[in-house]
Amino acid sequence: MPVGLANTVAHRQRPGARGAGGVVVEPAQFVFPGAVGNYLSVAPSEVPVISGDLDVRARLAPTNGWSNGGAQQTIVAHYTTLGNQRSWRFVLSTTGRPQLFVSRDGATTEQPSALQTPTEPVLWLRVTRVAATGEVVFYVAPDSTGEPTQWQQWGTQGSTTPGPLFAATAPLRIGQLDASGAEQPFNGRIRRVIIRDGIDGPVVFDCGDGNADPSASSFVCATGQTVTETGDVIKPLPASNFSFDGNSGNYLQLVETVDLSGDGLLVITARVAVADFADPTFRAIAAKHSGSSIEFLLRKPSATGRLSYVFTNDADGSFVSATRALPYANGVMFWVRVTHDPAAGTVAFQHAPDGPHVPTTWTHAGTFPVVGTRRAVSTPLQIGWDNSATPPFHGRISRLVIEHRGRVVVDVGEGDCHDPDDRSFISSSSHHVTEFGSVIVPAP
Repeated sequence: MPVGLANTVAHRQRPGARGAGGVVVEPAQFVFPGAVGNYLSVAPSEVPVISGDLDVRARLAPTNGWSNGGAQQTIVAHYTTLGNQRSWRFVLSTTGRPQLFVSRDGATTEQPSALQTPTEPVLWLRVTRVAATGEVVFYVAPDSTGEPTQWQQWGTQGSTTPGPLFAATAPLRIGQLDASGAEQPFNGRIRRVIIRDGIDGPVVFDCGDGNADPSASSFVCATGQTVTETGDVIKPLPASNFSFDGNSGNYLQLVETVDLSGDGLLVITARVAVADFADPTFRAIAAKHSGSSIEFLLRKPSATGRLSYVFTNDADGSFVSATRALPYANGVMFWVRVTHDPAAGTVAFQHAPDGPHVPTTWTHAGTFPVVGTRRAVSTPLQIGWDNSATPPFHGRISRLVIEHRGRVVVDVGEGDCHDPDDRSFISSSSHHVTEFGSVIVPAP
């Protein structure tokens, strides 16, 4: 076992909600099918009544585009037509624009809308209304697992008659309006809804799919209200795979800087499957590469059935490479380890059959003499590409662990990405990892 591996962080498991007795249950997702009778609700007695300024935020991923074929969609509403108990409802209009309906008397409504339709497939929407002026403003923010801290105003501000919202005794519904014959069901995922009492005020309702259990029809959300499922909305969340299709623009990248240069012992461990070992194109598994300088590069070279390790010798700028054949077929997962020891002047290859954890037993595949220390480059560490004109990796990279000078400095794996719809996540080594193109997909 290389030095430092015993100190590696435990690879993260996908979190789930906690059920009775604190038992962790399977992760959930809220999937609204766009059909009447499928929604989440909170009883009127638990609904926070907003009498002053309103601030509603939602993380959305529509299935049928923002316009949903011209059908209006309900995001969240404290509103029922029964007994004229209308307060407010946040919807997507027939053209996909965010829209807010508000009522000051429970019977009549005003409905300003944003003048733009979102274009990103997954993002956060927000709407605020100031009671004293009636001013309504819509906002968007890029998708993120946490509530955004920065928002972009979306379109021009709207206006309603000044005054407090009606204190309705209606239920709060997510994904469908409480209005017989005009339910306007949502089509897609509503991943989280946050309501604040006042603009940027205290959170009075916070309901996300991380609170739910797919085996139960009700759950307690983060702010303590009981949320009940009607129909079929709460579903198991599929695990994530990192699948690289070999096409330009599809890779993962670490945000934080990782310095692997110099003469320190470097150990790279990866769980991978190569789609086609006979492909004559170079395909990077992981790299730090800028122009003519390579801090490190682990790749499938043009030679059949082989992997290679490359770096730039800092002393003279020359490329140093070691290549070794590995006994695995196309599409078969396996583990590979490359150890670069500048002090000993060697690069060693090891491999092991597939398994869910880093192997403890390895097969030695060869040791090669190399000379030099790794040249530093300023580009981010990339997984599935090497920042060059060569196309990205083709296959699957399930996990990458890098040790430098006896310490684990990078640990990125599929288990770190808790939702295949996420475009970024935090790795087990606490790095922010960003998806470019399409890499993170649901596990089959």
